[in-house]
Amino acid sequence: MAYSRSVVDNWKQAGRFFLWRFTENTRNFPGWHFMVNAAASRSISTLLRSMAQSETVCSRTIVVSLPTAEVLSIPNNRNSQCVAPERVRVELDLAVGDAWALVEDGAVAHWRLGAQSMRGVADVFADPDKYLDSTFGHDPVLWSWGVLAQSSPDR
Repeated sequence: MAYSRSVVDNWKQAGRFFLWRFTENTRNFPGWHFMVNAAASRSISTLLRSMAQSETVCSRTIVVSLPTAEVLSIPNNRNSQCVAPERVRVELDLAVGDAWALVEDGAVAHWRLGAQSMRGVADVFADPDKYLDSTFGHDPVLWSWGVLAQSSPDR
């Protein structure tokens, strides 16, 4: 898909996006973790691909769903507690192609990505099952836990 500013500006989130970090057993489960349903996989990968092609700074906010017991059973970090932001602000960094920063600020997480990093993350969101139980990025890493089963509602 060729970049069009209107794709980014008019993007509407579809599906459920889960993002969390564990507060216990972080030696084995460091960083951030995500899972999506099929609609969110398509929606977010389209957004990230379009943003990565931008020649101007752009950003969008993604709403985060609280991880359910079903979601948390996939990484199987026993009974570890987790925290999740309410939203993620994804920002394109034009200065550094491999930029990667995911910073928690209360209810909002700020995720700053360079175009190269954003293209890589778009690939992960396009096929999260392919990257199941794998990490991406750097301090803090992001784990993919795949696509949530169809049985779960979109919102």
